[in-house]
Amino acid sequence: MAAEEVYDEPQHPKRIAHEEGAMYGESARRKSLRGGLVVTFATLVAMFLPTSAMSLNQATYPLRGSPNPFAIARVASGWSEPEVVQFEPVTFYATLIYGVEGDPTLPSVEIAYSNAATLTAENPAAFVISPGDPVTKTLDTGTVRPEGGYELTWAWDVTAREVGPQKLLIHFVPEVFVDGVRLDVPDRNDDVAVDVRVHPQLLEFQKVVESADAGMETDVPDDMTVGQDYEVSASFPLTDADVDADIDIAEAENSVEVTIREAKAEAALASVALGTDAVVTRRWVVTPNATGQVSLVFTARLRGEAGEETIEDTVERTNAALAEAPPPSVWDVIGTPVTVIGGILAALVAALGLVVGIRKLLAGRADEDEDSAGDKAERKEKAPTPARGAKDAGR
Repeated sequence: MAAEEVYDEPQHPKRIAHEEGAMYGESARRKSLRGGLVVTFATLVAMFLPTSAMSLNQATYPLRGSPNPFAIARVASGWSEPEVVQFEPVTFYATLIYGVEGDPTLPSVEIAYSNAATLTAENPAAFVISPGDPVTKTLDTGTVRPEGGYELTWAWDVTAREVGPQKLLIHFVPEVFVDGVRLDVPDRNDDVAVDVRVHPQLLEFQKVVESADAGMETDVPDDMTVGQDYEVSASFPLTDADVDADIDIAEAENSVEVTIREAKAEAALASVALGTDAVVTRRWVVTPNATGQVSLVFTARLRGEAGEETIEDTVERTNAALAEAPPPSVWDVIGTPVTVIGGILAALVAALGLVVGIRKLLAGRADEDEDSAGDKAERKEKAPTPARGAKDAGR
């Protein structure tokens, strides 16, 4: 019975040629026989030696030199940063976990003693990927895991170019060698898909927001009068023409009631070169409707685009004025004295009229008394005296 073919680790081509040369004088039959003896010996060693005493490869899966060169491994992956941000380089890791059952929730692949790993993106335009490690690694370069088994890790430098949900694809190719010659075996593994969400690049946008916050100004009169109109305004610098910007105004919760009308809106986004400052300015007319504190909230709104995502932020300022009652009018100033004087004059006139009436009454009574006295005197003169009456009677 012919011995089975023996799979081994990759070997240097010169070593292969040397082993196949006349120096050793081995025939193909002798190689096969030697391979069979190796398998038998390795199997006996594996039966009697503890796992810790074996080589890494021997403890992992059917021994190198076994008719079955493949074993199952779990695949873990991760990033060097907690978030993947557009245009910011990060490192992506893919790790084979072997020699142990591993986490059943992790995807599995078939591996051999030698394995090649590649990383691609489902959308090639979404990432720039550069391998940071050799493509091919052997299992005996892995490290012992505290949880048991071994792990072997590949790393890639990745820069995301498009935001939103994206997908990376890890592909492992087990490499099988016989007497140092790699066999052309069919691909045994599917791609391991890794979902990743790329966050928008906020650095430049944040600079715009910080500039707006530092330079935002509001103009509100210190004092107001109820019922009168006042112009108020707000402005801030805009350092990026690709950012949309505007300003809103509203009453604060602690403000007296006011009427707000838009006075004039200047162009918020003119044709401004990137890196130069435009100024966003808005004006309104405010009319206090009651006495008390007029408190106004000005809100700058900034909005930008990062890939398919919209990023927004706001900057707020609050300014206040004191609304007082309107000053008294001229009539209000002179009206009260006039009213008082008018009352006094009316009282005097009434009093004068009363005096005149009394005088007239008294004068009338005096005339009546005088007339009465005159009548009495006239009657007295006309009445005969007693002596005269006697004299007249004697005649």
